[in-house]
Amino acid sequence: MSLVRAHAAARAGLIGNPSDLYGGCGIGFTIGDFGAEVELAPAGECRFPSPLIEAAWKVLGDPELPPCRARFRCDVPRQAGLAGSSAIAIAALRAFEAFYGFRLPPSRLAGLAIKAGHAPLGIRAGPLDLLIPAHGGPLWIGLARPFRLPPAG
Repeated sequence: MSLVRAHAAARAGLIGNPSDLYGGCGIGFTIGDFGAEVELAPAGECRFPSPLIEAAWKVLGDPELPPCRARFRCDVPRQAGLAGSSAIAIAALRAFEAFYGFRLPPSRLAGLAIKAGHAPLGIRAGPLDLLIPAHGGPLWIGLARPFRLPPAG
C-alpha cells in the first residue's frame, strides 16, 4: 500500500433542501471551487486527525484492515450550507476505497457517510448532502417517505 489521496466537492442545494428529510424531492449540484481532500499512508497504528475520518473508518467494520494515518484539508466555508462535513466523510471513504482496494457504489458510499456522521458525532446531514458529492455532480432525488437516521452503533 502506498500514499493515496481522494477528493469530494462541496454541495449546494438548488431546490428542495431540507424537504429530502421529510419525504420530499430535491435538486443539488457540486461546487468544484470548494471541497475536501483526504490523504492516507501506511502506518504502524491508525492515526486520524478528525473524529469524522475515524468514524468513517469504523463504519467499514473490518478490524483486520491494515493501519493507516490520515491527513485532510477542507476549504468549504463553515456554516455556509455547503455540506463541508459531508465532503470530508465522502473524501475519507473514497480514500479508504483506494487504500484498501475496494469499490463502493455512490449510494452505498453516501449511506456509510451518513452512518459515520449521525450516530457517533450528531451531524445532521440529509440524503441530498451526501448523495450529491458521492455521485459527483448534479442530481435529482425523490423520497417516497421521510428519511430515517441510521440506528446508533
